[in-house]
Amino acid sequence: MTKNSKPDFAGFKGILCRMRLWLQNRHIPPMILFFIMGFASTIWFLIRVIPKPSRASYPCIRAAAPVMSGFIIYLLSIGGISLAFRKTWRSLTSARYFSTSIWLLVTGILFLVSLNSDMSFSTANSIEAIGPEDGPTMPVGQGYGIKPGKVIWAWNPAATNENCKNVIENGDWYFSPVNADQKVISEMIAESVKKIAGKSDLKKSWDAIFKYHNLKKSQKEKGYVNGEKVFIKINQGTASWVMSKGEMDNGYTISSSLKTGQEKRLRSLGATETSPFIVLELLRELVNVAGVRQQDIAVGDPISHIFGHNYSIWHSEFPDIVYIDRYSDNFGRTLIKKTEKELVYYSDKKQNDRLYDVIEDADYMTGQIITVDGGRSLYC
Repeated sequence: MTKNSKPDFAGFKGILCRMRLWLQNRHIPPMILFFIMGFASTIWFLIRVIPKPSRASYPCIRAAAPVMSGFIIYLLSIGGISLAFRKTWRSLTSARYFSTSIWLLVTGILFLVSLNSDMSFSTANSIEAIGPEDGPTMPVGQGYGIKPGKVIWAWNPAATNENCKNVIENGDWYFSPVNADQKVISEMIAESVKKIAGKSDLKKSWDAIFKYHNLKKSQKEKGYVNGEKVFIKINQGTASWVMSKGEMDNGYTISSSLKTGQEKRLRSLGATETSPFIVLELLRELVNVAGVRQQDIAVGDPISHIFGHNYSIWHSEFPDIVYIDRYSDNFGRTLIKKTEKELVYYSDKKQNDRLYDVIEDADYMTGQIITVDGGRSLYC
């Protein structure tokens, strides 16, 4: 880590994920894998929830809870079987046949519970119906936006390379320019912006988007004003813990000399992270079309770093953009800090949280942006 690095629980999550992949790649028997992951999930749950009970609602805790509960139920049932079996034997040897039958029934029930307390028991296999019975064409709730409730879906098979292997040979990563057609991607995003705004002109579309935002936020129908800040929230969570120290010391750039284990780790954990293409087009439109100054735009993930393959492409075209980093101001990044005030208030009114200055200072903020190379798809 760099000189400004700080300890974070993300490191433990990285160890947990790498452990799971390591065990799976070595064909560890399912029962042993169940014990290892159950124990790790229990420790993770206790470390996170005991100091701060409100964390029980966090997505990562909700994901760990079923594995932990299945593990604990299994241990309790095995312990109960042992106790019930001893009671059964004592009753039988004492000729207390009614008591023997009761303890035998208890033993059987606990045995059935133990058979079902594995990983399949701990996963959500059923799908809960949350929409109307009339089907997907019947919207639920109140729609918002310039065109209330309208969602734009863009698809073009030429956007990405369907033959991408996402391996190190010849730079065949999902984020490599050879595996995406920037022109096609740019056209998809530009057309999507125009469709969501209901305009035929891209500049007018951005103006309409800004005006809608300001009307909803402050009841003033005004477009973008010079000096207002824009924050583009991307997804780079694994950049904190899937990389080696050498890669971090090289600007968080993935090395061409990765070992097999490192390559598998990055392929499995990094492939759903933001890659350059959508963000590059978004920057082009904001700067060249909407007229936002580079220095008024911030890009990054407040919980992590920015991968070097993204930074190099964005920075080469837009050097004055603010590229944020949670831990360090090395490699052209701008160090962010937590807000002094608590800005997030939970419904239980027992716990509040601070955010980061880049979020507090922003007049406009995008949602999560990722690019997934499934051969043909891009998601924003």
